[in-house]
Amino acid sequence: MTTPETPRILFATGTTGSGKSTLAGNLITKNGFCMLSADTTRYPRDSDLPGEFNHLTDEQFDTIDPDDMLYVAQHGVPATAEQQRPARYTLLRSAVESAIADRANHYTRPLAPKSTGILLREFGSVAVKVIYLPTPRNTEEVERRVIERGDDPSILAARMHEEANWIELARQTPGIHIAEGTTIEELHQEALELMGLQ
Repeated sequence: MTTPETPRILFATGTTGSGKSTLAGNLITKNGFCMLSADTTRYPRDSDLPGEFNHLTDEQFDTIDPDDMLYVAQHGVPATAEQQRPARYTLLRSAVESAIADRANHYTRPLAPKSTGILLREFGSVAVKVIYLPTPRNTEEVERRVIERGDDPSILAARMHEEANWIELARQTPGIHIAEGTTIEELHQEALELMGLQ
């Protein structure tokens, strides 16, 4: 695959409630970015961005070519009340390759730091850019965002504890840009600069 000379995909990463989806949504609505879709067995939520996920049954997910999966993440509550298995997520190599090859559009999506490291190793930091958003200091604001998007607030403390070392992981991963901004406006501007669009 030919590597483009300019960035094609911006991944927003960070902890729970850091504003990943808000930043991606702003890039889509204000700057014409396209959503890079991932596949999941999690049930759809009203808070999902348009095109953020292809929602699959477990049976459909099992038919995906394992060689096309960049990763398989499994976390959160079961996908449905009838299903005991936690929801699974993946991003397809073919989807990323198509987005990189698309010279007419830029793409974005929210993603966990571990997964962005895989993307950077696979595709390099020219085609793919990653911005790590700061964790909000106000835990009440984080809880509000979590509830707003449909997550279970009872597991918030455990999730935040699990994610406490993500900033160190981001700092140790070559190619991840640690954002300096704190407001969504500053982060939006910083993301555009990272993509060479300002």
